[in-house]
Amino acid sequence: MNSIPIKNQFIYLGVAFFILLSVMPWITIKELSFKIIHFYTIYFGVVNAFISGTFWWNAGLKDSNYIHLTSITASLIACFAIFISLNSIALSIVINLMLLNLLSLYENNFLRDKVKFQNYIVTRNMATYLVTLTAILQIAFLFNPYLINLVLLNLLSLYENNFLRDKVKFHEYIDTRKMATYLVTLTAILQIAFLFNPYLTNSS
Repeated sequence: MNSIPIKNQFIYLGVAFFILLSVMPWITIKELSFKIIHFYTIYFGVVNAFISGTFWWNAGLKDSNYIHLTSITASLIACFAIFISLNSIALSIVINLMLLNLLSLYENNFLRDKVKFQNYIVTRNMATYLVTLTAILQIAFLFNPYLINLVLLNLLSLYENNFLRDKVKFHEYIDTRKMATYLVTLTAILQIAFLFNPYLTNSS
């Protein structure tokens, strides 16, 4: 139990670096900005690979073989996203962002009924929201300015969670609201990925 707050601190430390890397492109020269965003995508992929690897310890949970397969597959997708960043930074961010949210949903599914992990899950969900916002900021920098609604949706969800998370009667609503925010965020990212797909642009 004593290790949970330490884990939370390390999670937020990692998130702080995401935030730093998402703000820097807006305040530096253009040439350096793209290098920073590229480094961001590599860091994103490494973090996703790390999170995927943590599933390996879940051997005691149900469907352990499935968990191990998920861990390997997710790690490979994270590595693929890093490789893709050499050709398309935006596509790499989209892949990493979808993977991060899917991993969060997957983790919530396995740990939500285990009381000793509730503190971790709350921190993990908050971290996922914040990293999602940093990814949106990076894509906004690359493609401007179509992402204000997506940023607003996630900010409203964070605001709502902050006020309602301690009220038991709203827990079912909060879970549904978070799921809806995740799904809408993913659909918006897919739409933006289609609009700015470099392969479609090159073919036209």
